[in-house]
Amino acid sequence: MPTEELSSALRVFPSYIRTEVQAALLEYFKAYQTRLLGINRAHESFMPARISGLFVEPRGSVSADFALTPVRYESIDVGEDEPVEGLDNAPWLVDDQSNLRAAVLFTRFEPVRGPRTLNVEIAFSPSSESAAFVNRAFETIEQTLLKTKLYRGKVLSFEDKETYIGQTKGVTVHRLNTVRRKEVILSPATMEALDLHIFQFAKNRAALAKLGHSQQKGILLYGPPGTGKTHIIRYLASNLEHHTTLLITAGQVAALDEYVNLAKLLQPCIIVIEDVDLIGRDRTQMWSASAGLFRDLNSVVGLTPSTTLTH
Repeated sequence: MPTEELSSALRVFPSYIRTEVQAALLEYFKAYQTRLLGINRAHESFMPARISGLFVEPRGSVSADFALTPVRYESIDVGEDEPVEGLDNAPWLVDDQSNLRAAVLFTRFEPVRGPRTLNVEIAFSPSSESAAFVNRAFETIEQTLLKTKLYRGKVLSFEDKETYIGQTKGVTVHRLNTVRRKEVILSPATMEALDLHIFQFAKNRAALAKLGHSQQKGILLYGPPGTGKTHIIRYLASNLEHHTTLLITAGQVAALDEYVNLAKLLQPCIIVIEDVDLIGRDRTQMWSASAGLFRDLNSVVGLTPSTTLTH
């Protein structure tokens, strides 16, 4: 049919939830006849793939951006005994033997700078059937993400590099040693402060919400190297049940907004910003890198009510 009679709908997700989005689509497509293809992009890092690009014919010496290939998968390390197979760029052709035909383009965008994203675009001929198909597809993804257990309750950080065995690590799962209370040597006053502002706060979050109080809490651990700040973080991560811990180094502060989005997905969370003194600046120097830090910390404060923040 003429391309001008087609429409498309697009959703953009963080790339680290690729396997969950993939699983949601595969589950949804069980009710339809589908054909899965592989595609290769010539210019992957310049701009995200869009269905409209599939219709662009190369001219002169300009080569086509897309080419059909076998379906490709990558082994993704998610901190379990076995890696997860993640689908690479691919379209599904969907046909339910009635009036519905659609194309679902599943692509990753990994720019040289900036956040990595996963794009799901659905092309269709406008009709009530296709509108329902598109809405259900995105609702299925949303419900799958809300229930995800892949990273929930673990200690995480973003990792840009691949492992030496070639497995992708969009998110690194850290296996920290359990630290018991008797293994933390602090003054009684400091231990009481940790109990009040972290453990008691988390325990009574629901009651605080009913009273209209904030459900976010921040603490600052300070002192020279070797005083046990990292040890305390291990203690908190070991003993806060059902909380996901996100570790952010000073060099990753530019990705703080991505961490905030991950915290929203996996809440309740502890966000740990290491060496915050290397990031913060005088507030009067808002042209410095600290401006982005303060903006992103404001985003953390605005999280939906299930987040504990630790600097």
